Amino acid sequence: AEKARKEFDDVNREKDDLLNKLAEIDRLNKIDMGEHEEFSPLHGECFDMTDR
Repeated sequence: AEKARKEFDDVNREKDDLLNKLAEIDRLNKIDMGEHEEFSPLHGECFDMTDR
């Protein structure tokens, strides 16, 4: 029974990991990164802009 419980827990953890990855992908797909995704390389980057 302990082996079955461990296998269940492992599979359940993998399922949760996949659901989390899917939610992250869905969240990223909802971000407007430009008409042709031209701003996607900037996602997650920090930068400062100063006017001259």
